Amino acid sequence: MNSSRETAAKIIPFAYVASPSAKDPLWEKKYPGKSTLIILTAARYEWFEEWKEERVSKRGEEYDDLKNSFVEALMETVFGIYPQVKDKIEHVSAGTPLSNQHYIAAPRQDVLVGGLMGAMHSALLCASAVLDRNVYIDLVQLRRKIKANNFKKEN
Repeated sequence: MNSSRETAAKIIPFAYVASPSAKDPLWEKKYPGKSTLIILTAARYEWFEEWKEERVSKRGEEYDDLKNSFVEALMETVFGIYPQVKDKIEHVSAGTPLSNQHYIAAPRQDVLVGGLMGAMHSALLCASAVLDRNVYIDLVQLRRKIKANNFKKEN
């Protein structure tokens, strides 16, 4: 989270992946053969702050490029874990801290303030304190092991 906005998408430390449709017992009846996936990660408000006065959908190419760099990095991560979904994506929608501010009147939020991301970080900090070690480092090491195992499987 201390990286610059230019490098942030290349070193996403974690992502939350869930499938809300998998939890809905009526989903398959309503939308046969379809499902949803939500992917969340942390992003610093400061990375997007220069566009805070611009209108939604009118923030320009540089803003869209930055937002899309996160989308691409997250999608590649998901495809690495769930390769079977790669050719089945029909729609992708992305938001930033500015999106949260506009659509749900969220205040300017840092990563440890409120919401799902805040709860997740609080849980990781709590686990780190209880275990007396840095659980974030454990997650980074786990990610490296998963990548190495996936590389071995491919070769």
